[in-house]
Amino acid sequence: MRIFEARIAVVTFLALVPAAHAEDVTDAVPGHPGVTYETLLRQAMPDLAKSTDGHWTSSKLMRLRGLDGKPETDADLAFDDITPIKLREGGHERLAVLTGDSQTGSGFSAVLAVFDAAPATPKLLDYMDVGGDRFVGLGSPKTLAIAADSDAVIVDNNHFNSNQNYSQDTILYLDRGRLRVAFTQFTLNSGFCGYEERQVPVYSVHDVKGSKYRAISVSVTQTVTRSDETCDEGTKILKASKHTYTDVYSWDAKKNDFVTHTNAMKALMQPDE
Repeated sequence: MRIFEARIAVVTFLALVPAAHAEDVTDAVPGHPGVTYETLLRQAMPDLAKSTDGHWTSSKLMRLRGLDGKPETDADLAFDDITPIKLREGGHERLAVLTGDSQTGSGFSAVLAVFDAAPATPKLLDYMDVGGDRFVGLGSPKTLAIAADSDAVIVDNNHFNSNQNYSQDTILYLDRGRLRVAFTQFTLNSGFCGYEERQVPVYSVHDVKGSKYRAISVSVTQTVTRSDETCDEGTKILKASKHTYTDVYSWDAKKNDFVTHTNAMKALMQPDE
């Protein structure tokens, strides 16, 4: 990766952060009279409390695991709001609740908790630490219909500096009420003297005959655009180019998982010089 003098304002990268509808922890859960999101989250976070500085905190999450599936014992949550979203699993209605951006300096944990929405008080099914970067939210699109009666949800982690925006999308789905990761996709947007480099992901699904789930395609279009800036002598500027790279993740019944036999993204970070 080449680092040159930054010429792009931070606002350029702010526009790349996906918007999501955040709600307060004390808000009522639609369709469930007398139930708030605080009530639901306490099923996963029994010590959930509002600190003196106004953040919601929790540090006693039992059986918490990360995106790699490994147990986590030191997650320290501090967040201001939550984002709820409805999902389907085999025709059953689920409610997912994602905690907001980390407000603690000890890490970037964020919890995605999933509930069975059928009972009067939705029942906790599973939860996972899906954090990993400064900002966390639902991706674009927020969900993918991986079957006629089932959805996957996309969680995006990102951060930016003066001339770069780093983003990682994680596609998660439910298997018998348990959260599982289908795959992750990293993209990078950069602005240097003389050019901008953008990587824009697009997700889609398509039917596969006889398969439990539809295949998930991710296509990333990488564009290098030249500018007429005057740069320091010797500055290496990439050629203008545009390429699209696509990987397909299909359901493997034997492995009980999404797998890919393509490796198109290997070339993603290698634009034309």
